[in-house]
Amino acid sequence: MNIAIDIDDTITNTFEYLQPYTAEYCSHPLEELKEKAISYDNTPPEWGLVMNEFAKKYFDLLIPDTPVKDGAADVIRALRRLGHRIIIITHRNNTLYSD
Repeated sequence: MNIAIDIDDTITNTFEYLQPYTAEYCSHPLEELKEKAISYDNTPPEWGLVMNEFAKKYFDLLIPDTPVKDGAADVIRALRRLGHRIIIITHRNNTLYSD
């Protein structure tokens, strides 16, 4: 069986990892973002986060170090041992990343 697995917030903890940077960019307290479950991809429009600008400021620098979720690698390895073909997918593109 072919199994496609997304990177952000499936394999990695991107949402939580980028919360402090979202708070900085939007000038809101990190505690507020955590309380309201807000990060880079769901900020209220009135906060003025412009994804392309946010991405250019942070993504190339931070995304390579995004923490992998506990157990993600073990699950992927187990699926491969069972004979499944794993396909890593993403919505990432060269609009938001330089590489």
